[in-house]
Amino acid sequence: MREITKLFCRIWCFFMMLILSNAAISQTISKPAFAFNLACASASFNTYDVNFSFSPASAFASGNIFYLQLSDALGNFTAPTEVASSSTITTSPGLLTFLVPANFIGGEGYKFRIRSTSPALLSLESNVVPIYYITFTNNFYINNKQPTAKYCSGSSITLSIDNPTAPPTTFTNLVFKWYKNNVVIAGAAATSLSINSPGTYYVEINYGSCTTISSITRSQDVVVTSVAGLQPISISSSLGTDIGLGNPTTLSTVQNSTYAYQWFKNGTLIIGATNFDYVTDLAGEYYVSVSNTNCSVQSNKIILVNVLNSKATVIPNVISPNNDGINDTWVIPVQYISGSNTEIVITDAVGKEVLKTKNYINDWPTTSIEYQSVNPVYYYVITPTTSETKKGTITVIK
Repeated sequence: MREITKLFCRIWCFFMMLILSNAAISQTISKPAFAFNLACASASFNTYDVNFSFSPASAFASGNIFYLQLSDALGNFTAPTEVASSSTITTSPGLLTFLVPANFIGGEGYKFRIRSTSPALLSLESNVVPIYYITFTNNFYINNKQPTAKYCSGSSITLSIDNPTAPPTTFTNLVFKWYKNNVVIAGAAATSLSINSPGTYYVEINYGSCTTISSITRSQDVVVTSVAGLQPISISSSLGTDIGLGNPTTLSTVQNSTYAYQWFKNGTLIIGATNFDYVTDLAGEYYVSVSNTNCSVQSNKIILVNVLNSKATVIPNVISPNNDGINDTWVIPVQYISGSNTEIVITDAVGKEVLKTKNYINDWPTTSIEYQSVNPVYYYVITPTTSETKKGTITVIK
């Protein structure tokens, strides 16, 4: 009798374990389902429902919470975003409602998944669905609202989104698509586009699949054409490149009444220097920019060198930059200046480097010197390529 009882207990325990095991195995959450085939949210509409079923309902504890998880735009759940939750769903089927965030970066490959906390389960992944938030729905323009643009042959032009009040460029979640002759330009997704070929261009905000059913913003068309560029130009100096204070040279280029001219010294625009020629007795690097209605071209560069002291062998140790035309700059022997590949380094009294060049043109100082209670002293190192290094001081007096 005792053996029969033991056998009965074993059989009963086995079936109970099997029942409990089957009950645990049968706890499931279905694949999420939804009635929309794409979500094009905006300020006027932003409510979307996702349905799911679960069983057996009795297996989900009263404190259970269902979460609606959203994948990334490629359908990956590596770092899902939980966009809705509920602790009151106790009967199947369940429904969760979510809102698309206003700063959402849209895409075509989003998926949903349901997560429960008690028991801790995950559903299968949903079908793919495009999701976007239609942030900007106003008209916008490019090229300062102009319908045409020109660029010079051999160069380029940049079309940019204009900046009206609250332009689309202020919204960080927007992606753009540029078109040429109604064909998408691969990889062109920025707020501007550099163009070096003629055609009809426009840009639109990329709302993916939602572009077919939403109030999509699109710039106006801009017809871009190419015009012949200016021929290369050159400048010359009437006295060559060796000059001196009080002995000016004339820099000049081709004269044409349809051209506009602007001269530069050491890369800086010379105010008022807008003729085809320019007269100067100051050392420096000069060039001119020439333009017509559509195009511009830059000339070659000429370096003018102050050689007042070209026959001297002594390196001066005093200068007086007071604009009187005498000893205003540190003029050293010609064997050390531009073209000799000599390195010139000048430092102030505390060792701060104020000049370092291998193209010295006898023009230091190029900026004003601050005078304190004593005349400032600077230190120079002249390092030629074929002779010994020279070192010394330069005292600057008023």
